[in-house]
Amino acid sequence: MAHLAGGYSLGYAGTRSSTRSGALPGFTMKIHKIEAAQRQLDTAIDLFFSGGDPCAVIALAAASEEVLGNYVNGVLIEDNEDNMFYRMYSAAINRGLEFKNKKEFSQKLVNVTKNSLKHANTEDEHYVSFNEEEMVIRVMLALMNFQIGAGRPFSAPMTRFEAWLRENRAHYLGPEVS
Repeated sequence: MAHLAGGYSLGYAGTRSSTRSGALPGFTMKIHKIEAAQRQLDTAIDLFFSGGDPCAVIALAAASEEVLGNYVNGVLIEDNEDNMFYRMYSAAINRGLEFKNKKEFSQKLVNVTKNSLKHANTEDEHYVSFNEEEMVIRVMLALMNFQIGAGRPFSAPMTRFEAWLRENRAHYLGPEVS
């Protein structure tokens, strides 16, 4: 059994084949995208709590969020105070920020750091600036997509992050925890 980064072990889903990288000679893997997204999110959370690389936290959480978002599509998400994205959108509007719609809000405010880490097409895209709150929000959005789209219980790292949120950022969660 091969052991992978993050303490994951390769069981029945992996097979051996020839590769040129030498990193894991003969390694191939087939994994469901929800499982891959969960691993990315778990690793992002572990990095967050261990003081790991903030760029990696955001990139991994963003990748997880995006994949899990594909599983959320089609699930009705009502605009009410129980919906974290709606609360963030409403808070931005209440602060006087103007957006044509929620998609523009997402692109211009919520996804700026995520997209900045992925692109450097113009001179003004060579540097990215962000803070801890953006890491928290990115992990939180991925956690929300996991809860809605994965149909699985939270992993231990997800449960730990949720407890941390309740303790440190309760205003992002539903009214029942404030």
